[in-house]
Amino acid sequence: MKAQITGNDLRGRRAGRLAGALGLLLALCLIAGGVMPAYAIEPPPEMSHQFYGTVSFDGDPVAEWTLVEAFVDDVKEAEATVDGEGRYGYDPIFRVSGTAGATVTFYVDGIEADEDASWESGKVQELNLTIHEEPEPPVQYKLTISSTTGGSVTTPGEGVFTYYAVTVVDLLAEAEAGYRFGNWTATAGEFGNVTAAETIFTMPTQNVTATANFVEVPLPQVTTQAATNITSYSAIVNMSYIVGNFSSVEVRFACKRPTDPAWFYTTWVSKTADGTYTEVLTGLASQTEYEFKAQLKYNGTVIEGATRRFTTATGAGMGLDDLLGYLGCFIATAAYGTPTAEQIDVLREFRDVVLLESAAGSRFVALYYRLSPPIADFIARSDLLRTLVRELLVDPVVWMVEATGDIWRN
Repeated sequence: MKAQITGNDLRGRRAGRLAGALGLLLALCLIAGGVMPAYAIEPPPEMSHQFYGTVSFDGDPVAEWTLVEAFVDDVKEAEATVDGEGRYGYDPIFRVSGTAGATVTFYVDGIEADEDASWESGKVQELNLTIHEEPEPPVQYKLTISSTTGGSVTTPGEGVFTYYAVTVVDLLAEAEAGYRFGNWTATAGEFGNVTAAETIFTMPTQNVTATANFVEVPLPQVTTQAATNITSYSAIVNMSYIVGNFSSVEVRFACKRPTDPAWFYTTWVSKTADGTYTEVLTGLASQTEYEFKAQLKYNGTVIEGATRRFTTATGAGMGLDDLLGYLGCFIATAAYGTPTAEQIDVLREFRDVVLLESAAGSRFVALYYRLSPPIADFIARSDLLRTLVRELLVDPVVWMVEATGDIWRN
């Protein structure tokens, strides 16, 4: 009995699933029945009627480059030239637009052919054309190619060339440094893409002039600014730069003593917008003259700003005067981008009033100046790091120092 009940349950579940599937199928059919008529209202798009075949004059093939044209209701819908085997419609394909049942009339060098056709959407038809009046020899037309300032046409070159009508001419324009390709213009004919430096041009049935137009591109610029915060062993070098019409450029500094045979360089840093950039140079010799210059690189080209000079201060190393002058000027200056920020003045006051008044504070200041230059150098290389250090570290410290000012000042 138990086995029988189990079998009945199983058959019931299967029947239920089958009924559900049939119900879903019926629902889909009903939906499709309501939707499909809506699509059926729109007729399918018309496709061109394609023709191909031979072209002959009283049984003999007409000359290569002879023009073949197709008209529908007195409107020209297609044209091509005869190939070396007396054929049309092979290369390129001869596609004719029209309306169902319209008469397609063919002309060979302006002479009406014996044959015509009834236009049908999407049909591919062989139709050999015959004329009984001898066509004129194919005419070659002049294509004069030129360019504006900033570049040249390298394919096929510049000057006067002769082509048969409907000939497809390959064109290539190349810009000079400081320019980019703009567009093509012509007195007649058709380009494949008027804004592409490499394109094609279809020769019309007349002499024509085609011109490659170039546009001047604003080039990047870089200016070396004076060095700041000069001590006996370090200095901050500065630059301003313009990226011009480029999406990104790279900047760095070159530095050396006038007597050195070679420059040493900072790391290239990528920039995407006009601005300023600084680097902290450390490990310099005291009472020594250095020269430096800003460099900018774009598309493999390096340009330089004017060379400037600075002389390090007196001292064999980092003395007390340097410490007093530089608290906040490494990490904080890197964060704020300037040594004159009001926040740095708050830190200097705290140093003078509190830290340097105790042995422990003085040791902390000395340790800070041993460790901070390379850290500040690393921070200064990244706008993101400068923002994070300023907002997450320096600003909170300044806020706490200012908030407790009444206590430590008294």
